[in-house]
Amino acid sequence: MFHWMGKLDRYVPFRYAVWLLCTAAALVSGIWWFTQGSGGWPALGFSLLALVGLRDTQFRGQLTQLS
Repeated sequence: MFHWMGKLDRYVPFRYAVWLLCTAAALVSGIWWFTQGSGGWPALGFSLLALVGLRDTQFRGQLTQLS
C-alpha cells in the first residue's frame, strides 16, 4: 500500500469510502429511476450493496478462520 494511502486509511477507512460511493450511486440511480422511469436495476443493485455495507458495520461477532 502506498504511504499516503496508509495515512488516509487511518482517518477514513476505505471500506467506508466504498460504502459512501454505493450509497451515493443508489441515491442518484433512485432519483433517475423516479424521474425518468427507467434504471431500476442499478438503483436496486447499489441499494443492496449499501445495505451489505451497513450490515458489515453493525457486525460485532467474532470472525472464524477457515483452515
